[in-house]
Amino acid sequence: EFAETKYRGEDVSGVKRFAATPMMLRISSPRKLKYAMYLFGLAAERAGLTCGESGQSAELIPPASVNDLIAAELIRVTMNGGGEAVDVSQLLREKLEAGAAQQALPEEAAVTAEEAPAETPVTEEQPVTEEQLEEEPEDGAEGDEGETDEENVSEEDARRLAELAGIKGGQAWFRYNYSFLAKLALASEEVRGWYAALYEEITRWQKVKTRVSWRQERVRSGRKNLAMLFFRGRRLCIALALDPAEFAETKYRGEDVSGVKRFAATPMMLRISSPRKLKYAMYLFGLAAERAGLICGESGQSAELIPPASVNDLIAAGLIRVTMGGRNEDGSEAETVDISQLIRDKITLDEAHSALTDEAAATLVESAPEPAEPARQAEKKAPAGAGKRAIVNIDTLSLRFAAGETVTLDALKKRGLAPQKAGSLKVLARGMLDKPLTVEADDFSPDAVKMIVLTGGKAVRLPRRR
Repeated sequence: EFAETKYRGEDVSGVKRFAATPMMLRISSPRKLKYAMYLFGLAAERAGLTCGESGQSAELIPPASVNDLIAAELIRVTMNGGGEAVDVSQLLREKLEAGAAQQALPEEAAVTAEEAPAETPVTEEQPVTEEQLEEEPEDGAEGDEGETDEENVSEEDARRLAELAGIKGGQAWFRYNYSFLAKLALASEEVRGWYAALYEEITRWQKVKTRVSWRQERVRSGRKNLAMLFFRGRRLCIALALDPAEFAETKYRGEDVSGVKRFAATPMMLRISSPRKLKYAMYLFGLAAERAGLICGESGQSAELIPPASVNDLIAAGLIRVTMGGRNEDGSEAETVDISQLIRDKITLDEAHSALTDEAAATLVESAPEPAEPARQAEKKAPAGAGKRAIVNIDTLSLRFAAGETVTLDALKKRGLAPQKAGSLKVLARGMLDKPLTVEADDFSPDAVKMIVLTGGKAVRLPRRR
């Protein structure tokens, strides 16, 4: 019913679990949240329900670590060493409670908790679709793109970054394009270990060469494609130069992706989701290599893995591309802009000074709402000396506040960074800022604004005191 509308969702009616609720929507942004609310209202209306004036507040459990959630029995952990899967949750809980988690299991049996891949919203293994495996040009050709995710950003962040990119008013959206190496850097230690083992096995075969492009790692012998390694969501996959029909009735069965041009030479895809699937992948690659007339050596090469890294580190390294598009206030399409270099983990005064003009910085300062009347009355009764202005530098804030904190005059006083009788605050630029902060002040230097905004924070100007 909604396939041709902006509310379109995914059809999951083929899975028993979703028989009664066959339309799935991924809530990945404030806009998608509004769509979900509207669609739920539509379903409720069609069920003959009446909408009241207010709902109940969700009783959210506080953010917690994986270990805390294991202890609370909200994460179950199983271990499979090739035989029957064993539930080790109770063992882990006992060890965690005893403060001896490191001795609970040997290193060879370390357990990694990983979020389910974005493309598999149900527990059943779903066949790959052409939409998921969109066609890709040959390595190095124009358009060799990786997976693109729409990033969930606040309306304020969207507005601020839109102004940086020249989008005035209207709407803006952000898309993160992950390279193969970025996916590998963000993968769990378990998945990185599987990749390393598979790479070593592949390179045992003589005359085999690998080549990493933006989206995958191709394995060739001469001009013949033998395999391709890539990610679907967070799951490592391999496509092989084998006929999937040949293995359809065996334990090695994979998915037939021959209908997608990108996989024409390697039409059999296997998702590597366990040590057992890793062994299958190694066996199948060996079979493809044998059929290509290759000879297996005694040892392979060790994979040169880039270390685990944050998304911001990978953006800075050029392994994740961030683009922004949108519509201007007049409804015209805004040009897609690469903003990968705008937001960073840390910035120095010199970098901030050259990154933006002072005029652009002035447009990025947000205005705090006017205080209510009781607050104004309190201002009038301020003690003598309250007109004194406190001065603080950016590097002081970087040193004394944690990422995500809000800097106010009162917070500075509590930490001994501003005179107790100060009645206003000005922020100046100096040194380096290495975290996002929300800074509320009466005045900012242009470079201070640049440093705050370009590390993902907010500069908020307080209303003029009367």
